Amino acid sequence: MGKILNNGTMLVQCEECKQSFTLSATNGTMTFYKRYVVKESGEEIQLSYYDCPHCGKRHFVQIDDEQTKRALEESKRMFVKLAAKRHNYEQIPKKQSDKYKKAQKHLSSLRMALMTKYQGAVIVDESGSETTLRFSV
Repeated sequence: MGKILNNGTMLVQCEECKQSFTLSATNGTMTFYKRYVVKESGEEIQLSYYDCPHCGKRHFVQIDDEQTKRALEESKRMFVKLAAKRHNYEQIPKKQSDKYKKAQKHLSSLRMALMTKYQGAVIVDESGSETTLRFSV
């Protein structure tokens, strides 16, 4: 996707115009614009994207649904437990660390499956605009 720089920004290149630009980070997390899309079947998905400041090309980088949101919450819960142990200088059991890594891999695979499912799909956002999904990852 891009290269993380020392100042917490990410250097990316637009697939359309090939111009490079940086995305800023907030609290160590890349800040993306988000919007919700409702499909005809009533399924709700959340798309994370950024727009090129030079040509306006929209770059979709992540997709979530109810299943990935639950997996993300579980992963966050595990992370908080691990962080608390680290903060208290406690040793983290390998089993607990492995469980967190497994949860992260599971979340990633769920998101990749969603990207595959929706790649090239024409979606309609809340304003009624049609967009063809192409993921930039």
